[in-house]
Amino acid sequence: MSTNDTGFIKILFLILILGVSQQFSGCAEYKSQFYKAELDLTHQNEILNGSEVLDNDTLSKKVLYLATGAKLLATPTGGYSASQTGQCTASAISTQFILTAAHCLKGLTVAEDQTPDSVYIILSNKPWKSKFNPKLWYAAEKIYVHPKYKKTESGGSPDDIALIKLKNPLPQDYVTELARLSDLNSSMVMTLAGYGMRSNLKNLSEAETKKNLGELFQVTKVISSYDINQLTIQIDQHDQKGICSGDSGGPGLIYNPDLEKYMTIGVVSGNRWFTDDKEIFDPENKLDCFGFAVYTNVMNPIYYDWIQKIIISAK
Repeated sequence: MSTNDTGFIKILFLILILGVSQQFSGCAEYKSQFYKAELDLTHQNEILNGSEVLDNDTLSKKVLYLATGAKLLATPTGGYSASQTGQCTASAISTQFILTAAHCLKGLTVAEDQTPDSVYIILSNKPWKSKFNPKLWYAAEKIYVHPKYKKTESGGSPDDIALIKLKNPLPQDYVTELARLSDLNSSMVMTLAGYGMRSNLKNLSEAETKKNLGELFQVTKVISSYDINQLTIQIDQHDQKGICSGDSGGPGLIYNPDLEKYMTIGVVSGNRWFTDDKEIFDPENKLDCFGFAVYTNVMNPIYYDWIQKIIISAK
């Protein structure tokens, strides 16, 4: 999910399925302006009620921070200043290709679309809190949004997937490959990880929101009924553990013990819940992220083939 200048953008729409009303909240991109001097990096952000990903954790290099509306400028004193207006989460499926959500990059109008010169991957688990290092900023060269994706005022949309080609390749140990068919089962343990909000309360003040920005956290959940032919993967987070604003574009990861590495099967798109369900569990409507985490299923042949075609054509 993402962020904006006034806090969260929460746009809901009703979907009628079998006569039951259901709501979907796109993980809106968190936007706020940060003008950062070399040592002034103080913000924090994490996945809901998860655990911190430490620097020595294998996962620390598999989930990447995506800065949008970003600038990296040299200063007259020989240093650098940096800013961003939005953030999401992402992962590298090769040294030069980044996988994320389409809604992190595409606006309602062409004027609101992100351009390559405003998009960076920052290699840090605490990009706005640790010592500033411009060598950890990797600039985008080209953006590819799934051709069927269309951002709407009503919120979430199908085909919420995008690729970013970087100007310079990442180190190989930051790459998280897509899963193999042999890795997939109807029931799997998936790791949800991202730089999203740790608070699940609506209407946080700007100061409270800023305290929730910029750190990588994770939580492990069970996929109870995975189907490669489904366009999305839905993960129950009624326990208030899971994704929220800022986690958009983050990978859904499974761990292969034989290969001893994480592999990607999904990309964070948003939250979905039944209206009746929310009235029972959250009658005062205080919770910002509720119900089910929704991931675009990148193993579905439609999305998997699109990803492969983009990578091959870009060579």
